[in-house]
Amino acid sequence: MNRDNLDAGCRKGAFGLILATLVFAPLAWGAVRPSEFLVVLWLTLGVLMLWGLRLVLRPQTAVIWPTACWWVLAFAAYAVMRHSIADVPHLSRQEMVWVLVYGALFAALLNHLEESAGGLRVAAVVIAVALGVALYAVGQYLSESPYAWHQLKPEGYWKRGSGPFICPNHTAGYLGMVLPPALALLLLGRLPHVTRIVLGYAVLALGAGLAVTVSRGGWAATGLALVAMLLTLAAQRGFLTRGLTVLLALLALAAALYFKAGLSRNGYEPVSLSTSGDDYRLQLWRPAVQMWRDHFWLGVGPGHFDTRFRQYRPETPILQGRPERVHNDYLNAVVDWGLVGGLLVAGALTTVGLGLRRSWDEIRRQLGSPNALSNNRAVLVFGASFGLLAIALHSLVDFNLHIPSNALLAITLMGLVVHQTQEGRPVEPRGTRGPARAAAIALLGMATVLLTGHALKQSAEVYWLSRAERADDPTPWLEKAARANPGNFETCLRLGEVLRERSWSGPEEDHALAERALDWFRRAALLNPYDPAGRLGAGMCLDWLGRHEEAEREFAEALRLDPHGYYTLARIGWHHVQRRDYTTAIQWLQRSLALRGSGNAVAATYLELARRRLAEGSSPTNLPPVSR
Repeated sequence: MNRDNLDAGCRKGAFGLILATLVFAPLAWGAVRPSEFLVVLWLTLGVLMLWGLRLVLRPQTAVIWPTACWWVLAFAAYAVMRHSIADVPHLSRQEMVWVLVYGALFAALLNHLEESAGGLRVAAVVIAVALGVALYAVGQYLSESPYAWHQLKPEGYWKRGSGPFICPNHTAGYLGMVLPPALALLLLGRLPHVTRIVLGYAVLALGAGLAVTVSRGGWAATGLALVAMLLTLAAQRGFLTRGLTVLLALLALAAALYFKAGLSRNGYEPVSLSTSGDDYRLQLWRPAVQMWRDHFWLGVGPGHFDTRFRQYRPETPILQGRPERVHNDYLNAVVDWGLVGGLLVAGALTTVGLGLRRSWDEIRRQLGSPNALSNNRAVLVFGASFGLLAIALHSLVDFNLHIPSNALLAITLMGLVVHQTQEGRPVEPRGTRGPARAAAIALLGMATVLLTGHALKQSAEVYWLSRAERADDPTPWLEKAARANPGNFETCLRLGEVLRERSWSGPEEDHALAERALDWFRRAALLNPYDPAGRLGAGMCLDWLGRHEEAEREFAEALRLDPHGYYTLARIGWHHVQRRDYTTAIQWLQRSLALRGSGNAVAATYLELARRRLAEGSSPTNLPPVSR
């Protein structure tokens, strides 16, 4: 096999792996969990290895490196640096890996769309996957299925279609990015009749899938993007009638959807479309802004918002759950990465927008080109641009870009846009030689080594954690997972909890198990000094061991970390019950119940117990323990 054939095989293999990531990620719950994202990571490593092999074996291989790639490279370097100084490395490592994977796939896509039909193939795969997502969402909605595959969704999502995603809002974000390019190809593309008919049905299905998500943010963002696209189309010579006709049909459909949005399928019972989510976001944004102000330049740390939020949480019932993200991708970026990270992201997006603007006249001319290839390229860029607009608008009220499948789709659309600009599409690609070629190979090598190390560690950890899920006694498997990734405080918390419950559930007190649980809880507290769970677990073990003064210090530290959390307040009340200080216990337990009444069994149970003991005037010597 000569080098040209080997290069062609590597190029096709890398392109195939890129397509595989675009297929797998949305179908695997958005690739949010480490076990699913691990597949995306290994696929990315395959792409990097094949790309590097091309550069090594065939010096004539060109490297397409537009200005946007410099911004991506700068942000990747910043992510590595920010991870190195993060307070909780376990949280920042996953965010760093996400950034490296997205950046690697963005650059790889630009360099493997050399074939004339490459962009259309990517579009065909993405539209086919989105069609499957939409049809699954419609089926869920009609059957009121509470499952996404075999995973039970939160109860609030049961009457909303989500497809393979858990959250319907993320489904809306995904479909909202695909609808504009799909509609653009249907209206403007030079396609065979059968393909156009199939695409027409696909567009209708995508619209139906978006509708059943009952995501008002998704509806508004996608609707505005489509209106902008159709108005832009109507302004082009020769497309006035087509653009206005489809726009009027879209507005009529939107009006019908708005009229029926508040009703269920029988037309009488209301669907959950309350504004509580809006109030939740507004109240969540206020502490997020304060968090950014306190860590203005570098942020609180990648992925740190959720764990740092407890110290900023106001004393209000609506914010008692774990927010995970800010529910605004832009604010989330500056909270986690600071102004430096926000400027790097803004620089990349601005560069893409300027490149599109410079190429707009050419794209507009090609929309009416009799040449099918030139026309379809221009149509694809036209539609992808408004797909990016849809996710940009939706990101104002949600965190779609922190869902790997949606982020991968966004960087794919961005890659398609950049590749078709003059800057990203050199007229005469030439071989990358000398220092530039060496630098490209070195970058690929460093990224491959860094990601491979993480992938190996994560693979071992995921394997042992999966064994623990199936085992009657998960302790030995959790200990192996902790050795595979010593920095994972969540594994330490699980180990501490398992050992604590075993020490309390036996026929006799097992102080040795309680001591082991105490060690794991303290290790978790060291690994994540902002999470009160380690302190609470340690305090409960110490109370069980009769070391109440030491427990008092642990609970006091937990309260400092989470002063307005119902869960922490309930455990402090439990602690005072163990100390037989029923008057103080009642005060803490009542505060906990004021913040969350339903689902707060510990506070309710021990409040009743404390009141009864206080009324009896007795001092029991052995009060029953509780599980966290």
